[in-house]
Amino acid sequence: PAIHYGTTYFKKESSLQRLTHIVSLLWVMKKVMYYTYDAGAISNKAMLRNIFHWECSDSCACLPPIVNKEEFAVTMHQSYKSSDMQTWHVGWKFHHQTWLDLHLDWYFIFWTDDQNELLAKCIGYHDIFNQRSSIQKADLSRLMYLHKYGGFYADMDYIAVQNHASIFQSRD
Repeated sequence: PAIHYGTTYFKKESSLQRLTHIVSLLWVMKKVMYYTYDAGAISNKAMLRNIFHWECSDSCACLPPIVNKEEFAVTMHQSYKSSDMQTWHVGWKFHHQTWLDLHLDWYFIFWTDDQNELLAKCIGYHDIFNQRSSIQKADLSRLMYLHKYGGFYADMDYIAVQNHASIFQSRD
């Protein structure tokens, strides 16, 4: 599972529930302290499966390709207004890296606000997209990722503590 924590996570909980969440969070922090983030150490293979810095964002040809299941098991999406990690909230580099580390056979696409607008334009939702507030655009974008590419979406403040492949295994 993924664990979400933020300023609103602990509201309206009893002291015991709050304590349980704090203990769970400490366990996660201990478990994931072994991860390190070194942007300079990303291998070529990892770069093939991780669309983070886009070559362009001004035409539909710039959109990432749809990959087949033999190449990558699942397409994973994350987004924020900027791919500049210096603008991210504290901890997000680490959170993002946990998904990469635990899902080695997944294809990752990171989306920015500009790329969300391009996606809306390319799949025919540009008019609807432009009529929305910023938060509604972010919500609509998540649906557009899954509509066009399928896969999995996780917010930037989620930490992967285990592999999620079982979610996508077919049930007989």
